[in-house]
Amino acid sequence: MKPPRLTPATLLGGALCPFAAALLWGASLSAEQSSNQALCLARMRDLAMAARNYAADHHDTLPPAADRSQHPWKWWYHAIFPYTDSVASFYCPQLLEDEHATLQRSRLLPMSWNHRFISYGIAYPVDAFQQKQGRLRLSAISQPHRKILFGESHALILRNTAQFWAKDVAPRHASRANFVTFSGEGISAEGLPGQAPSPMGVGIHDAASWSLP
Repeated sequence: MKPPRLTPATLLGGALCPFAAALLWGASLSAEQSSNQALCLARMRDLAMAARNYAADHHDTLPPAADRSQHPWKWWYHAIFPYTDSVASFYCPQLLEDEHATLQRSRLLPMSWNHRFISYGIAYPVDAFQQKQGRLRLSAISQPHRKILFGESHALILRNTAQFWAKDVAPRHASRANFVTFSGEGISAEGLPGQAPSPMGVGIHDAASWSLP
């Protein structure tokens, strides 16, 4: 005779079964969110490496945030795509699991582009520098481990001013968003650069800088 199979109900008692199920569901959800956050950060590190490899092949210049000389514009992701593994590198897994994304995920990803689900934006100072002074050289960037290159964003260019921060940044991981520096170091944080640290943890401003070069 086989021993009875242990389940949350048998361990905690039938009366606590709904409570046990809620605990297990919450733990499973938390683990899934943590996994998505880690995978998202890994993908962003890959994008930073792709940008560095692009620079190595283009006389040390970084990809343009937006090439406005072409119609339609060519964005940074067009430039670094050949240096990535697949289109999936540009999509946060958490975004793909939210709301309507699941319905479209199977037929659109990772085989084709879908701007709606591109999850990351290049830091606005990169675009501002390029518009005023031309293409930015990777070697000109001081403290690349402290300067933001990409962040989780609703826009392809992540603007870092108070006016736009709340609109652009996409905190998809328990109110936190991922960022990656020019050197490929990942940061998971919340808060606006220049503000006091939030009660939930250290703000992005304490770990990185938005000034260039």
